[in-house]
Formats: sequence, structure tokens, C-alpha cells
Amino acid sequence: MIDDDEDLLQAVCDVLGDVGHQTLPFSGAEAALASLDRDNPPDLILLDLMMPGMSGWDFREAQRSQPGLSSIPVVVMTASRNLSDNPIDANEVLLKPLNLDRLLCAIARHGGGAVSG
Repeated sequence: MIDDDEDLLQAVCDVLGDVGHQTLPFSGAEAALASLDRDNPPDLILLDLMMPGMSGWDFREAQRSQPGLSSIPVVVMTASRNLSDNPIDANEVLLKPLNLDRLLCAIARHGGGAVSG
């Protein structure tokens, strides 16, 4: 999971851990991109869009250009209500505040097993 909101990052990772998912929390997209294991990639990336430094849009562009990472499904979590002006290529978009049931359903649809990133 990649999100600059430390409280949300910790809370979601704790909940996902409680239901059996392995998580790797990152508070910035640059750190996540540098740390993701290309030989053992995560099953799914949960991605915030509006972050300082590298945005979620920039992360997706970099991710898609890297073999070993490009095929990882991405579920975006955003407070933005106007993605039509700046669309994002993602498997699914969830609006914040997050609904836990919707998040768990999205994980099941796109990642199934462990959730990382």
C-alpha cells in the first residue's frame, strides 16, 4: 500500500493483516518503486494518487515501464472526485473515505492473495 497519510496507511495495513493479507506499507511512491521486488512482485498495489513528490499518476507511468512490475494490478484510493480531467489507468478506483467492504472486495477481485505495495 502506498499512501502519504500515515494514519490511514497504518490502519488499512493493520486491518488487512488481521484478515490474513501480507502488507508492505510505503508512505511515498518513490520508496515503493525502489523497494518493490521485481523477482517476487506483490499480487496487488493499493495506490493513493495525490502525494507530495511522485504522485500516483507518476508512479503508474514508471510502474508500467518496468518489466516485472508492469502487470501488477493496481487499485487506486483517492479523495479526488474529478478524475475525468486527469484519468488514471488502474484496475479499480475507490473513493476516500474508504469503505472496508469495498476495499476487501476489490482486493479479492484483483489480487486475491497477499496485498503489497
